[in-house]
Amino acid sequence: MKLVFFPGLGGGATSLAEIGPVLADRGVDCVTVDPRYGDRASWNLDLLAAEVAATRGDVYAGHSWGAAVAALAATKEPPAALILLDGGYVSPSEFARMGAAETVDGRMAEIREVHAGYRWSSDEAYLEEMRSSTPRWNAVIEAMALDGMRHENGEVLPPFDADELEEIARGYEAYDARKTLGALPADVRVLLVLATAQPDHAAIRDELLERFAELVPQGEVRHVDSPHDLIWGLGPTLGELIADWLLAEVPA
Repeated sequence: MKLVFFPGLGGGATSLAEIGPVLADRGVDCVTVDPRYGDRASWNLDLLAAEVAATRGDVYAGHSWGAAVAALAATKEPPAALILLDGGYVSPSEFARMGAAETVDGRMAEIREVHAGYRWSSDEAYLEEMRSSTPRWNAVIEAMALDGMRHENGEVLPPFDADELEEIARGYEAYDARKTLGALPADVRVLLVLATAQPDHAAIRDELLERFAELVPQGEVRHVDSPHDLIWGLGPTLGELIADWLLAEVPA
């Protein structure tokens, strides 16, 4: 079984370093579509989804923004299964209900403001902040955290600059969760893994999950005690969850 994964923002080729081996041991081969920050001509969501669809994987998976890419890909070239890791069930236009700015330009201004804080005086300063924001830490996570980070003028910076981040975000704004999920074929098995360690906006989230259940009656939701970055938060445990679900839901 071939699983094709699109990472969340900042992720790359090493995103599945912990869970890939777990899946491989269960007969699931993983292919990560590397976003290649700084090397793409376009962040058009349809083009990214077409890149995933062109792999003709048995399973599409994505985290956060990458979950939207995977879901859209599943409407273009339907796989046997789709795995959404804390994303894909909400549209960026709905972020205002969760405290974001009302307009697209307002959200872009917020994104640029946040990006301005993405700078650290050294690798160790960056890693210390990362350690404090995840419930787990080990050498593999540390290597993933450093992968792709830029070093300029004595500072550690993310793999994307502010302009590229805005291009990514504006491409993501085109994602319509209701339309995309409603277009999934009924025979595509769907798993939504929802991180619940951050209880903010629980009422809105419950409403969106009700919509997910209506649009994707063949879907299943698994709640996990993890922050949004559940790949770092759960590690091999997430691999076991995915493998168990795939082996139960997708015929060999």
